Amino acid sequence: MPLTLGKHQVPSSSVAAGDWSSDPSSGTGKSIVMLVTNEGLADPRVLRSMQTAHRAGFEIRLVCRVPAKEKEEIVPPGVRVHRLPPLWGRRLLKRLLARPQDEPDVARAQGRPAPFETVAHHGTKDERPGFWLKPWEFWILGGITWFNLQAVRQLWRVPAVLYHANDLDTLPAGVILSRWKRVPLLYDAHELFSAQFAGSSRQFRGILFWLEHWLIRSAHKVVTVNDSIAETLSQWHRVPLPTVVMNCPFAVEAVRAEPSSFGEARTGKARVIFQGVYLRDRGLEELILSAAWYDSAELYLRGYGDLEPSLRALVRARGLEGRVHFLSPAHPARLVESLAGFDVGVVSYRPTTMDHRLCLPNKVFEYLQAGLALAVSALPELARLVEETRAGALFDPDRPDDIARAINALTCDAGRLQALKARARAAGARFTWEAQGEPQLLACYRELVGLFSRERGGLR
Repeated sequence: MPLTLGKHQVPSSSVAAGDWSSDPSSGTGKSIVMLVTNEGLADPRVLRSMQTAHRAGFEIRLVCRVPAKEKEEIVPPGVRVHRLPPLWGRRLLKRLLARPQDEPDVARAQGRPAPFETVAHHGTKDERPGFWLKPWEFWILGGITWFNLQAVRQLWRVPAVLYHANDLDTLPAGVILSRWKRVPLLYDAHELFSAQFAGSSRQFRGILFWLEHWLIRSAHKVVTVNDSIAETLSQWHRVPLPTVVMNCPFAVEAVRAEPSSFGEARTGKARVIFQGVYLRDRGLEELILSAAWYDSAELYLRGYGDLEPSLRALVRARGLEGRVHFLSPAHPARLVESLAGFDVGVVSYRPTTMDHRLCLPNKVFEYLQAGLALAVSALPELARLVEETRAGALFDPDRPDDIARAINALTCDAGRLQALKARARAAGARFTWEAQGEPQLLACYRELVGLFSRERGGLR
């Protein structure tokens, strides 16, 4: 997930809400309408997709939500942004319906024993979900409904040669607009949407599953981020195997680190980093606790998120201030460069849902491009990557002592660590957007736009 920093100038190519939606004659007539329910310009996959479309000569109409906080942004060339109005009474509804903090997180922040320190880990709590919808699930479903209704209303008169729906929460609008205007639809499944919410009810999962099952057949092309998710979507919904467009970053040149950028660290210690948003089920509490067993490393957390206060409290409660350091977020356009000077990149995601179990996060490719050895959870796609690159080690993300074992094994021998980092950099040269993402996505765009052109009068 993206990191956000500071304020940036907005070029004149951006437009305020409603400006272009009221002018069907604007643009070149060769426009891809890209739908995403987040802030859009801070989503690395969306940014890469837009750049690919721009290079191919398309104009992009990005439809996204209004940022939570006012900030200036850089709008890429060839992109026109339309932000949909927020839900009426959003702040009050969010206060009433928002998901509460999980009890295990609170326990850790207060220094009390967490479930993994007693009997079974709290990851097992997701195995027997209740049936009825929970308040926070109404909040999510209401937000999806509002976004799609607004998107259809605002885009009714906007010309397009292709709709690109990012994730299930934009697919209803994509299907309606595609059918009504007889324009091809590409569905980009960033994840197993119905299986990503830990602790959700069976009713909530069922609604999302059957919504996707019903709508995915109306997409003219489906793409996703890795082989495991592609196979699962094909089996679940009886559709052709989706095209894999991997979430790799653009190729960048390595840069030297600034010595002052790491904070205080003990001499001779390897630098281990987690870079990303602080969210539940990313194993950050277990990762912090693992630092107590490090023999040859220091841990750095660079990111932001609602869990940050409880993570900082956990560090203080366990007396780990000398072993765990917090860094300011990196700019989303410089995630790889910001990793220069570190030694090991960590992905400690826990398999609390099927989506988490099959994940292959952006950050693992950022680590490789930056030449960092990998210390990652023993999950199918991550294990496959470590086996292929031979650039890291696996661990059980539910056990802090096992995380420490893997990190100590990577960092105790300086010569071996340098060899692993060299393998990582070599692998990073292969896992780039230019090699693993852009060609595949561009082929889909050209196939669908070619179909639109051949039909002339639209899709039958």
